[in-house]
Amino acid sequence: MNTEKIIKDLLDPSQYEKYETVKWLIGGPRASGRTYLLALAFVHKSINTDLPVTVFDHSQNCGHTYYIKHIFRQVCDIVYHIKDYDVVINENMRTIYVKRSENKKTK
Repeated sequence: MNTEKIIKDLLDPSQYEKYETVKWLIGGPRASGRTYLLALAFVHKSINTDLPVTVFDHSQNCGHTYYIKHIFRQVCDIVYHIKDYDVVINENMRTIYVKRSENKKTK
């Protein structure tokens, strides 16, 4: 059975174009940047929605504390470089909230 052909038939062209990336995100090699890209997307979503966002990692062991802390570290590193924003992390709820800094200087 040719699974790639079946998958291609199930997806519209736009979905199929992104399919290789999704496969990489789920099963790509270690140290290939998957966690960083997920963290960047979560930061972007939180800023654009002004809401907390539930985060997860690509790992099958995403319930393990190490993997959750790893993506939280990535989020902190990203937000550190974004001027006038801070991140609030709720480890129990596994959420991040990226918001404008409260101690932003005003002129």
